[in-house]
Amino acid sequence: MIRVQLIEYTKRKKLTGKLLITFIVMMALLTFFSNTINNFTLSRITVDTAVSGALIKEISGKGTVTANSIFEQYIDVGNNLLVKNVNVKLNDTVKEGQPIITLDIGDIKSSLQDENSKYRQMQIVIDKLNDSSNLLKLNNDIETALKNKNQKSKSYQDIKTLFDSDFETANNLQNAKADMDEAERNYNLAVQTKEAYIKTNQEDIQNAQLNLEIEARKIDSLNKQIANGGVYTAPSDGVITELNFNEGSLANSSKALFKLAETSGGFQVSISVNSDLVTFVKSGDSVDVDITSLEDKIIAGKVSQIKADSKNGDNKELIIDLNDPDLQGGENAEVNIIKQTKQYSTLVPNSAVYTDNNGTYVFSVIEKEGPLGKESFVKRVDIIVEDSDGTNSAVIKGLDSRDKIVAKSTKSLSDGDRAVVEK
Repeated sequence: MIRVQLIEYTKRKKLTGKLLITFIVMMALLTFFSNTINNFTLSRITVDTAVSGALIKEISGKGTVTANSIFEQYIDVGNNLLVKNVNVKLNDTVKEGQPIITLDIGDIKSSLQDENSKYRQMQIVIDKLNDSSNLLKLNNDIETALKNKNQKSKSYQDIKTLFDSDFETANNLQNAKADMDEAERNYNLAVQTKEAYIKTNQEDIQNAQLNLEIEARKIDSLNKQIANGGVYTAPSDGVITELNFNEGSLANSSKALFKLAETSGGFQVSISVNSDLVTFVKSGDSVDVDITSLEDKIIAGKVSQIKADSKNGDNKELIIDLNDPDLQGGENAEVNIIKQTKQYSTLVPNSAVYTDNNGTYVFSVIEKEGPLGKESFVKRVDIIVEDSDGTNSAVIKGLDSRDKIVAKSTKSLSDGDRAVVEK
């Protein structure tokens, strides 16, 4: 009887063991397949770490090459002068001294006398601008104002000393303070007046000198016309960009007889640049310019000026000087400038950066132990981005260079989501 019971007990024990093993295997299989199925539904992410380095700023634009100097030839005497000959066509390349247009010049001698008188008047204006007597008076005004300022300041200090000892009234102290402040303002005004005068006077002298040079060229042109029988010639090598009168017509001063792009003065191209990007460029910077209409010839240029863009108030106009014998003006040009920012300790891919109503953030990756090993979860990390380029963003707060972050994800993520890291 006991033997039978032992045999049955042993059988039950073996059966129980088999069932337990079967249960464990089934649970493992279910967990494995559940985890596998889960993996297909989870976001698949690419993990990256921050790097140090500089951002790359790309400044690019297109423009048309123009001559730095455009010579405009107007008639130098009255109106309605008969055009005898027009010797060139629009866009012709001409040489210095080449005849362009011929007019009837019966009144030029009289006009020459008038222009000589204007030239002498301009010289008188420049002499007056160079007169140092005005500057001497301004210096005297400053000296007088300074003496008065020092006197009023001393008077105030004396009265204040008496007031502190109850030997002077508050009203007198207040009046002395007002006198001292007024003397200070008068002194500052005298200094500012002198500075403004010097600046304006220098600009006036420069403008007057330029006008004198223009007048000298006009007189020289008149003299040449008298010598050459009314023939207007090219003052330098260049390209005819405008012709406004035909043979047999009456020329007048409302339009230029012709305009000449002077090749000897060099060329320029201007591009419109975002105001934020233009801070990475300065006058004098060397730039390679691609002349696309000359079979992509690369010409070395130099930034000559950065000014407000009249067509787009949010942008700046970048003017680049060019000098190459193949240029004539009118060519299509492309500019591409690559600049680096300062060094940053934490750069992350732009694809890793997100923004919502609560700010800017990235997802860091955290590993936890699961039933079948390590599992990956994402955690929102708020950050501050100082700057970015087309590839990376510079993080200055919220992220450590050792942190693992999500660079790409196959699905949208939320804080705490589980994800599958792709190797």
